[in-house]
Amino acid sequence: MEMKVISIAWSKFDELWLSNDLTLPFSIEYNQVRWVTNSPKEISGCLNNRISSVKLGVDYLVIENNKIEVFTHLLVYTTNGILDVFNNLDENGYSLTSDFDDKTMDVV
Repeated sequence: MEMKVISIAWSKFDELWLSNDLTLPFSIEYNQVRWVTNSPKEISGCLNNRISSVKLGVDYLVIENNKIEVFTHLLVYTTNGILDVFNNLDENGYSLTSDFDDKTMDVV
């Protein structure tokens, strides 16, 4: 089976970039893509696993008394769990979990 690579990047607060190669929506100049050579421990459990589906997950932004749904989680369902790639302000946040209890929307 041929292995594929996906790139995921949050930009600003609510712009999500997905690609089926190593391209990114911004220049990394002379830096390396860190998950290729030094992957965060949170994603190592799902590397080289089959992806079964991809969903967006909801989080909430609270302004005064208003609770506003915002899709800030990209959920990649693999054979070894769910990789949650979330907006962590100025960088991607990662979590490998067995479930995601909040509202989701199918992407793939």
